[in-house]
Amino acid sequence: MHITSFTVTLLSVTAVGVYSGKRVKTSRDFTVGGQSSGPMLIAGAIIGTLVGGASTIGTAQLAFEYGLSAWWFTLGSGIACLMLGLFLAAPLRNLEVDTVTRILGNIYGSKARTLSAVFSSVATFMSVVAQVLSAVALITALLPLNSLTAAVIAVVLISTYVFFGGIWGTGLVGIIKLLMLYSLMLLSGILVLGFTGGPSGIYGSFPANPWFNLLGRGARTDLGAAFAMLVGVASTQTYLQAVFSARSVPAARKGALLSAVLIPPIGVAGILIGLFMRMHHPDISSAVALPLFVIKYLNPWIAGSALGILIITIVAAGAGLCLGISTMINNDVLHPLFKNMDDRKTLFYHRAITLCIAVFTLLFVSGNLKTLIMKWSFLSMGIRGATIFFPLIGALFFNKYLSKTAGTLAVTVPPVLVLVWKNISPWDFEPLFAGLIAGFIIIGVSVTFNIIKGQHENRPSPLQ
Repeated sequence: MHITSFTVTLLSVTAVGVYSGKRVKTSRDFTVGGQSSGPMLIAGAIIGTLVGGASTIGTAQLAFEYGLSAWWFTLGSGIACLMLGLFLAAPLRNLEVDTVTRILGNIYGSKARTLSAVFSSVATFMSVVAQVLSAVALITALLPLNSLTAAVIAVVLISTYVFFGGIWGTGLVGIIKLLMLYSLMLLSGILVLGFTGGPSGIYGSFPANPWFNLLGRGARTDLGAAFAMLVGVASTQTYLQAVFSARSVPAARKGALLSAVLIPPIGVAGILIGLFMRMHHPDISSAVALPLFVIKYLNPWIAGSALGILIITIVAAGAGLCLGISTMINNDVLHPLFKNMDDRKTLFYHRAITLCIAVFTLLFVSGNLKTLIMKWSFLSMGIRGATIFFPLIGALFFNKYLSKTAGTLAVTVPPVLVLVWKNISPWDFEPLFAGLIAGFIIIGVSVTFNIIKGQHENRPSPLQ
């Protein structure tokens, strides 16, 4: 019963992903949907990518280990989408571009464009790894397969979604996924409260600290994770690509704000499940807390469908991330090298890059099957934020006072510093903060110096 309902659910939503491919006629359809997306499709694309394995299986895993501090991924995502809707959606949509790195290239030059695309792609790749690790935990909980076989299945599904549908696939599947996932997590959360006698039953089973402390892993770690989400979402091609695809500025803003409202509650349900499984099954692997809850405590028909929903959640998120990487590599690395590339060849390269990402993901995951899912998600957000956040703010609001040299340094030094700091620094200081401080100093010094000297570049504002 589990496998039958799982298969039916998976095939049904896969059909939507393949159907969406019929709407893809040009490379621009593939990347920004012809800029005709309404608020629901935008929210579907954002949530479909942002709410994946880390927000569900990863949150339950982290809650199993640490408690309430697992909320930072979905809570931080919601706050970041709020910022995106209130402050950045309008200027970004008005730019009429399809990559965030192209914005940087228009201000800082081709070298900054290429370097920012490479660093952002590497960071986004780490999030794809997190999605595949989530899928491995789910598939091996349901089927008698080894981890490597489960990883192959996950990678094939992810590449299929984005290969056929592009932004249409991630948006349409995202809407369906959102409705199904909300139903599943709401049902699971209600069941947990019923099994435990309500919130007081859960609260009475654990010490208040660290289990019900948002900073339970330590202020440095959890505030660093929260800040990584804020700057990471605002700096990620995949989420901004949904804004670029909007039919209008109001649609872009509404789609981002809708995402801000809908994402955080999903994390609450994941935390309840993680704590419940810690209470009743403390000896299990934390990575399978959510899948095992579904298998053990839901009706078999519902459970199979629920596992299908979870795998779709992971696949759609991974597909959206792969789409972002493909768009940046194709538009910001290959196009400058092959200036006469026609649209048909551009669309071909988008899909070819997607398949290459799938192969690299499989090779990388095969050596990291036992690592913590959230480790890759937070590191990915941190590197993306360090690479893009302050250079993007500078490009949008202070572009006349920034030189190409400053821009190139601002997209290169911070991500390198994050990686170096994380691996060899003797100081107990969040690597993301080190990278962001470096970016702020580079942009800030350049702007301040040129304002004082009265020097500025004769270039139009991207906001006009």
